[in-house]
Amino acid sequence: MSQYIFRGLLQTAGSAAAQGGLDYVHKSGFYAGIWSSQVEGNELEYDVYSGYRASLNEVTLDAGVTFYRYTQGEFDTAYYEVNLSTRFANISFNLDMGMHTEDSLGNKNVGYSVVSSSYTFDDAYVLYGFAQNMVNKDVNHQWLEFGYTKMIAPGTDLSFALIHSSKEANTALNAPNKANTSMVVGITKTFDIARFYPKRRCCIDPYFQ
Repeated sequence: MSQYIFRGLLQTAGSAAAQGGLDYVHKSGFYAGIWSSQVEGNELEYDVYSGYRASLNEVTLDAGVTFYRYTQGEFDTAYYEVNLSTRFANISFNLDMGMHTEDSLGNKNVGYSVVSSSYTFDDAYVLYGFAQNMVNKDVNHQWLEFGYTKMIAPGTDLSFALIHSSKEANTALNAPNKANTSMVVGITKTFDIARFYPKRRCCIDPYFQ
């Protein structure tokens, strides 16, 4: 990715980031995985997650947990989250509730919540999100994304995203106290491990990229 932005928050200060992950999905709906990315300061973020997804007619329901960690703990401290989402046709709603073990002001075990909704059309999407206490205790921010993804080869996608974050998103980032708009460009390669081990029933879930 040309830079790493998570929920409207800058993670690499405009620098490029290499990212990768591995997912396991069972036919019952259970899934688990691990994902990692470079962040600012030559540190790595790694996320471990698990959950269950079920479809009822045109409605998809998803419930899971995510644990966010950092290799050195200098960029940030750990997060624990419960993730709930539902999708109907092209519209999705997401609620993430968690605890930040320590924010940049030294507050311990800060609870936070993130609400977001997206609408997809063809290869494009628009997403709005609002986060409470995600940056620091008693600091709320919001962001808006417009994105487009195009398959340029089997299993290979080229993506573009325009992300606008409110000024509160910069509170803990030593950045100017103003709204920020960024363009992110990325190339994603997805492949199925099962083709190398055909007797194993595991696959990469394209839902996570």
